[in-house]
Amino acid sequence: MKIAKKILKIFALIIIFVLLFSIIYILIHPISMPNKLVEKYIFLKIPNGTSIEKANTIIRNNDWEIKDFCDEHGIYFGQTGQPIMYIDENYSESLKKGLKMVGNKFIFAELGEYNILLNTVVFAYFIFDENDTLIQIAIRRDVEGI
Repeated sequence: MKIAKKILKIFALIIIFVLLFSIIYILIHPISMPNKLVEKYIFLKIPNGTSIEKANTIIRNNDWEIKDFCDEHGIYFGQTGQPIMYIDENYSESLKKGLKMVGNKFIFAELGEYNILLNTVVFAYFIFDENDTLIQIAIRRDVEGI
């Protein structure tokens, strides 16, 4: 009976340690939070309606690396809600029908990376309207395998 209680105590301590570690990790690395929370975190820094010039400055000041900028079109969203930067002639007409365009311009930036079990790189699409103001942010994660 005493051994079982000791095992339970050790198990409970391990769970508490893992939970505390996870909370501290998320506080240190906010990009490790779920996508909707990362979007809210970014909107605290760059609110809707921010000009493209000011957004560009804030992105650089946060040491986020701009990977792409497009002033010809916005972002396409597929039926699953995943953002797609560009479509080309390889997209079939049936695939193109399921795409929805949002905005008129976008900045694609790497926010950073974190490693819990696998290395994960987090990107953001900053989507702007015809007046060059921020209207939406979409998050993408690339998980690098073993």
